[in-house]
Amino acid sequence: MRFCVRYTRSNISSCFTIFNYCAHNNRLHLPLTRSVSQFCQQIFFRPALSQPAYLDSSHYYSVFNALPSHYVIDVRSDTLSLPTSEMRQAMFAATLGDDIYREDPNVLKLEQKAAELFEKDAGLFVPSGTMSNLLAIMAHCPQRGAEAIVGDLSHTFLYEQGSAAQIAGVQLATIQNKTDGTFCLEEMQRKIRPYDDSLQPVTSLVVVENTHNMCGGKALPLQWLDELAAICKTKENTNGKNIALHMDGARVFNAAEHLNESVARITREFDSVSYSVSKALLAPVGSMLVGSETFIAEARRLRLALGGSMHQCGILAAAGLLALEKFEPLLKEDHRRTKRIAEAVVSTLASTHTLCIESSVSVFT
Repeated sequence: MRFCVRYTRSNISSCFTIFNYCAHNNRLHLPLTRSVSQFCQQIFFRPALSQPAYLDSSHYYSVFNALPSHYVIDVRSDTLSLPTSEMRQAMFAATLGDDIYREDPNVLKLEQKAAELFEKDAGLFVPSGTMSNLLAIMAHCPQRGAEAIVGDLSHTFLYEQGSAAQIAGVQLATIQNKTDGTFCLEEMQRKIRPYDDSLQPVTSLVVVENTHNMCGGKALPLQWLDELAAICKTKENTNGKNIALHMDGARVFNAAEHLNESVARITREFDSVSYSVSKALLAPVGSMLVGSETFIAEARRLRLALGGSMHQCGILAAAGLLALEKFEPLLKEDHRRTKRIAEAVVSTLASTHTLCIESSVSVFT
């Protein structure tokens, strides 16, 4: 059994019914037990389904869409979060311009806001986190045949269709992720290629994910991040530059909440950072990429080649601005409720699983 919760406020429709996917018979069972149902009533004040429902997973979407919204919420992923009515109104009322000409006021505001939050020189609005990570790889590794070091459970390696190799001509070298989302720095140093060996690819970049999704939403420790940066600053590639550092920070605001630090402090030593304005921040579309002026200028140029440049995209940027202003401060409540739900599941199942919930993700195996 693998049970996963990724909690956001907009998932809640007054009730929570936990679902359990059983891999051996390809069935879904809701709810798990009466005590979990009672727990849900205490939080959301509506009864869960009175009778267990068995759903063939091949019909998952159609069946769940047919259920009343006040019975079931879908906690497969925080990507399922929906914009609030206030956010939709901001999108409707947005003043628009053409972002290709750098004339959309909301895009300009969002990019400036992102740069200020992370204390970087500039920002770039892109359609997705996958594209923002690919842009970072392409900008940091302009030479085809370069290599980037990533964790073996990272989103960049597992879930971006090998785009680094497929599109950018960059090889990914993996290191085994530890349960806390980090990896062995000594092993990383051994993986850095000697830049004067013409037989080997050039190690140009290290990518980390924070919080780490496949490691249960873990926030990477600040000390580890600082040690990683110190190593990369002492290593050079063939251009005489230090090995670059990129953070896939799709959920970096969750990390900041858990660590009680600013996103600027967490990403201080990184050359570039991407983060999602959707997911926990509730905007419908978009990710931000921040870094130096030179880096963002190159990423902006590459964005056009990938089909990511949009004209009147201020309608999306308006939601992203509101996400930062109104909903980023509420992540603490997301974390608190995720922990309560996880505690109820563990208690109900009489599990020996030790809870270590650091953000809005909990995984039981």
